[in-house]
Amino acid sequence: MKKEMKITAKGLFLLERIIRSCPPRISNGGLGTKKMLFSLAKEKKDLFANDLLEKLQIKDFFGSVFSHFFGVAEELGVSKIDERFIVEYFSGEFHFSEITRKIEEGDIELMKYITPLFRHYVKITHLLMPVSIRGLVGNSFLVRYENGDMKFNILSLVPYKEDLPMFKKDTLVWMHLSSIVGIADKNLAEIALESQQRNASFWQACQKVSKIGIDTEALIQYNVWARDAFYLFQD
Repeated sequence: MKKEMKITAKGLFLLERIIRSCPPRISNGGLGTKKMLFSLAKEKKDLFANDLLEKLQIKDFFGSVFSHFFGVAEELGVSKIDERFIVEYFSGEFHFSEITRKIEEGDIELMKYITPLFRHYVKITHLLMPVSIRGLVGNSFLVRYENGDMKFNILSLVPYKEDLPMFKKDTLVWMHLSSIVGIADKNLAEIALESQQRNASFWQACQKVSKIGIDTEALIQYNVWARDAFYLFQD
């Protein structure tokens, strides 16, 4: 990796929140890597990418999401990884194609017995998506994804504990898997929505679920972790 590649403080903040929503796995460095990323993001400093990866001490780097993420950045000639690049990667084709590959190779478990729509749930929620809060249902949030004519509800989303006081009806937020990962910037949300409109495979998956929406409680491994993360990561 090029020595001069940097990740900005705001980029690191958003990256940490996205990675935090993933259950601890070798593919994301495990719980230790998550906690280190959480600590580094709180420092609000730009970091050289190589220094960041050294601090994260990822055991299987080349099999991890970090390898693909930073590999794409290097391939595109990105010297500064900011919020925009984070959004472009995690909301778009680069991440979607990697998730599709992992599903096809059996690296992501598809629990088809839960719902025949499980595969589509997994593909859709693995992308970073801008959604608006509609309200609380029990102890989790109901949100709505709206992208042109494509509109559907998503249930059972869990926030990060430090964000809870900020969320009101119609707040635009980012979701990933079963988590609300923070407030969404409107301009970056537009970039994500435009990218997702152009993604034919993602759009087809949305069409499959649009009539009934998504209840992320069906994504058991992600929903259980989202509830654990609510308590595990606190200032």
